[in-house]
Amino acid sequence: MAFMLNSMFFCYLCDLITNDINTNKMNTDMKRMKNWVLAATLTFCGAIMLTSCTDAIGTADNPVNPNPPYDPAGELASETFLHEEWMDRSVKPGDSFWDFALGSWVKNHDSMDNGTLLNAYLNRLDVLMTGLLESASDHHTLQLLMGPKLTKEEEKAAMGRVYAQLKQGDDISKADVIYNIGKMADMGFYAFMGHDVLNIDGAIRYYIMPGLACSSIKLTDSKEEHLQEFKLIFEEWLDIDTSTPEGAQLLSNVYDIEAWILKYSQEWKKSEPEPALIGNRRPGLKSDPVLAMEALASARRTTRAGDDVMDAFREAFHIENGTYYLPETDKIFELIDQYDIATLQTYLKFYLYYKLYQVSLSMAVEPVNVIVSLNMYAPSMFLKYQKKYLMQDADCEGASQVLEQLRNVMSERIASLDWLSDATKMKAQEKLQAMVFNIGAPDDLFNADFKLTGQTHFEDFVQYKEQADDYMRNQLAGKPGNQYGWEYIMVSPMGASIDAANAFYEANSNQLFILPAFLGKELFPADKPAVRYATITVFGHEMTHGFDNKGATYDAMGNKADWWTAEDKAKFLEKQEQMINRYNELEQYPGVMADGKKTLGENIADLGGFSMAYQMWNEKLQADGLTGEALRHQQRQFFVSYADYWQCNEDEKLMKNMLETDVHSANHNRANGIARLMDDWYTLFSVEPGDKLYVKPADRVKIW
Repeated sequence: MAFMLNSMFFCYLCDLITNDINTNKMNTDMKRMKNWVLAATLTFCGAIMLTSCTDAIGTADNPVNPNPPYDPAGELASETFLHEEWMDRSVKPGDSFWDFALGSWVKNHDSMDNGTLLNAYLNRLDVLMTGLLESASDHHTLQLLMGPKLTKEEEKAAMGRVYAQLKQGDDISKADVIYNIGKMADMGFYAFMGHDVLNIDGAIRYYIMPGLACSSIKLTDSKEEHLQEFKLIFEEWLDIDTSTPEGAQLLSNVYDIEAWILKYSQEWKKSEPEPALIGNRRPGLKSDPVLAMEALASARRTTRAGDDVMDAFREAFHIENGTYYLPETDKIFELIDQYDIATLQTYLKFYLYYKLYQVSLSMAVEPVNVIVSLNMYAPSMFLKYQKKYLMQDADCEGASQVLEQLRNVMSERIASLDWLSDATKMKAQEKLQAMVFNIGAPDDLFNADFKLTGQTHFEDFVQYKEQADDYMRNQLAGKPGNQYGWEYIMVSPMGASIDAANAFYEANSNQLFILPAFLGKELFPADKPAVRYATITVFGHEMTHGFDNKGATYDAMGNKADWWTAEDKAKFLEKQEQMINRYNELEQYPGVMADGKKTLGENIADLGGFSMAYQMWNEKLQADGLTGEALRHQQRQFFVSYADYWQCNEDEKLMKNMLETDVHSANHNRANGIARLMDDWYTLFSVEPGDKLYVKPADRVKIW
């Protein structure tokens, strides 16, 4: 999982871009372009849990002390905090800690102020985009983008040259359609079916999976709302007249296929979908892939696919003895059986043109907008330049030290748990010690030898995706799963780009990734300890993803394994239910409660990340010699800085969409939900029974 931009924000970004392209009103202002990317760049994904431990100052993490020998309310009233101007002192901390810390900002901030995380990313995007444009003479695609601007007709012709690589004509068969699906998958376009790599039994394996939707449709919207968007592609780019009965039927069928694939993805992906980065993000899987050769016989029996279709499938998807197959792909053959060849071919063309349309220069005003889109759909296409400009102030050494310190802290916490047996503790410790940390960017560039020679940026785009796919299948597959972290997460069309404001944990390789956005002066400053330690909650959040409700089902090598005793597992499930209940008590928006089950993993992660970073903060304060009121003020500052991290523009539409689609809690609940589980918060901020966020001591969940 990951500390990144969630899927809802990604869809929001796509909506913004698509709406502006469709109306040809793209704003040339760099700041707005950055806001698009930003909307798709920052949400946190990952999960980690808490335990009760003794910290360096000799007290429990969460000491219960309802009658402290000092006046916390008086101290709080007299103190000044970092970003005091953001705070709303009229709000009781125990009613909404997020509003207490950020209420004035929420009410009064400038419309272009996107909040702590988004603003930090915008600053880095400025540096990156300036650098990329300066590097144009050294990159073929950038040269094309900075050269004479293509007309719409020239772009259509370039798209046509890409489409010409597929089999066409009046006499093509279903087997030819399967060939085309495979060819598009090789280009990185996963229409109907696609392929990726996954760590299976300690090695990276190439496997085949169902396809992914290409558009940004929402199943909660009506078909008619999205047909207008599809109609634009049909008429302006595919030259299909939708006013005719035949054209109208093709339009309707293509939408139905797209909606079916989108809905079906909810069945074969994990019930909690992986959040999106800049890029689609490889999906988590509900089922384990099986050997493809064995699966093909089953596919023949359960669908009407004949030998010619299955033979074409074997060839098109490069199926060999070591190839794997996700069983849910069988359903795709059934979908293909339902439609005639003309509809299937039209969907493939629509899919290809829709994806290329997203990187159309004729629809944008500035090349920089296209660079953003290219990077969204071809992660790491500009890796060399991203690394050069994003790593300038990255404190990788400091992050490495912090992660090792976190590893030690978590090891101590695991050892002290009173609800885990020694047998399960030993397995947890093995996994923690085996966890690999990847910080900043790869040392070696996997794509250094890729050649781009297209006439247009479209052809460069496809060439890059084809070479990345070939690298994934023929060089990465078969390598040890826990030794090729950067390649594993960056090479896939659904992979990550290092320019994302992101950190994440990969359960099936037991590796943790911290990208440059969390290593620079904005979020990891050496001269602002409270801000730096707030970012350490992110690092801890990701570390415990290895031990959340999903990560705990994988072992030290990233293999699916049950390393829990039955008794320990039962206790763990009970604690998960407690977490679900606590977050079900919070409002998503007025009158509607949050979904603690959907957001369980992320909430556990937030709790663990906060707890470990807070323990480290207290150890630092002790080492600095702080005592009494000075100590308590810095403890309060940590809580306030953590809430500041979740500064963002929230509105009811956004909250509704998050409730439907996102595995993360709303930002206000990420601040409130963690604070109310920490005993120190109650004494430091004078929170009492009757306050809206008050939780009885016995109900304050502690896990790792």
